[in-house]
Amino acid sequence: MRIIGHRKRSVWRAPALILGVAAVCLASACAARAPKPVVTGPMFPAYEFPALSESLAASAGPLAEAHREAWNLLQSGNARAAARRFGAITRDAPDFYPADAGLGYSALAQQNYGDALTAFDKALATAPDYIPALLGRAEALLATSEIPDAVAALDAVVTIDPARTEVRTRADALRFQGLEELVADARDAQQKGQLDVARGLWQQAVQASPDSAFLYRELAAVERQAGQLDRAAEHVRTTLQLDPRDVAAHVLAGEIEEARGNATGALAAFKLAQSLEARPEIAARIAALEKSAALAALPEAYRSLPAAPQVTRGEVAAVLGLRLEKWLATAGSVPPVVMTDIRSHWAQPWILAVTRSGLMEVYPNHTFQPGTVVRRTDMADIIARALAAVAQRDRTRGEMWRNARPTLSDVPPTHASYPTAALAVASGVLKLDAEQSFQPTRPVTGAEALAVADRLADLLPQP
Repeated sequence: MRIIGHRKRSVWRAPALILGVAAVCLASACAARAPKPVVTGPMFPAYEFPALSESLAASAGPLAEAHREAWNLLQSGNARAAARRFGAITRDAPDFYPADAGLGYSALAQQNYGDALTAFDKALATAPDYIPALLGRAEALLATSEIPDAVAALDAVVTIDPARTEVRTRADALRFQGLEELVADARDAQQKGQLDVARGLWQQAVQASPDSAFLYRELAAVERQAGQLDRAAEHVRTTLQLDPRDVAAHVLAGEIEEARGNATGALAAFKLAQSLEARPEIAARIAALEKSAALAALPEAYRSLPAAPQVTRGEVAAVLGLRLEKWLATAGSVPPVVMTDIRSHWAQPWILAVTRSGLMEVYPNHTFQPGTVVRRTDMADIIARALAAVAQRDRTRGEMWRNARPTLSDVPPTHASYPTAALAVASGVLKLDAEQSFQPTRPVTGAEALAVADRLADLLPQP
């Protein structure tokens, strides 16, 4: 194999080489013609012989033979003797980098990984593209669990010699192994709440595999959890550039925008995720955001209803009109009646909807009186009208409610309001207090009005 990266240096003049060889031979008892080691089979077949480049071999002379003999000693199992031989060569011919690589392999065989790395690095300092030294360096790094650096050394070999498919395969396998370990450690740190540690590990994973979309998504998730929303948004954008159909990334993008207060951006991200893969949990988030957006668009008078100590007819019409919108759109209608007092009222659209359906009445003098406070008996009348629509579809349930005779401590059966109050209580739409009191004249609170609308929405037939 042709070795790449040799640089011609003046040190390789023939006289210097001859002197170097003589010194090496004297140091190793060459003068006594010591018997050459007999190699019956390589002890370390995975080690690549530190071959000489063509130009180096042409000028090395007897030094090449001394180098080969040292290698044979190593492969016969005598790593210490091999180290002494390689060491003698490097002392007398410091730029003879194949011997540095041989010295590295000798140290590697003795599990002296630090010394091995030092020797391989010395060889690479002279010949950066020397494949035997790169392969040896990778082995030493793997032995010390420095997987990313080992992979880098193997990648360098493949860059120099793309035909080395077995090296490429090994690098890919190690890369995947290292990535798996990083991912496992990152998730463990995240579960323990060690967000800075998790973020650092995800960043290492991204550096190891920059084309893996899910790694950027996981990094973004940790950053969102840590409140680093701008960074999270940046990394989730990278995720979607690499994989536009990553549903989890679109959901994460929606969560990040929601945390930033960007309801419009969040809704768009959730809808895109739902279009790629319909999921109930995504649909629920879309519905919640749309509800929140619709609420934000409503007048302040409506948004303040949950804390209102009492509600008016106009406010109740707005609550019912919004919460029962689909049902009202298909409910039967009564002949339209002119109302003279709603034109400038903020709840006018919903007043029209509830009066056309017959859910709330218009007074004989053609007024709706939107500012009138609604009492619990008034609410019971509205509920009774709504439950009549339920009874049309479910007569058994309607009969059960009508025949129920709940005990109302402050509304006896002889009271004029008892039938509608009993119906509202029996259906579960209106609740009694702890003393089983109905409190017929008490104003309905905003929270009660909203709860009544939600319970009716569950009972009424939906289109």
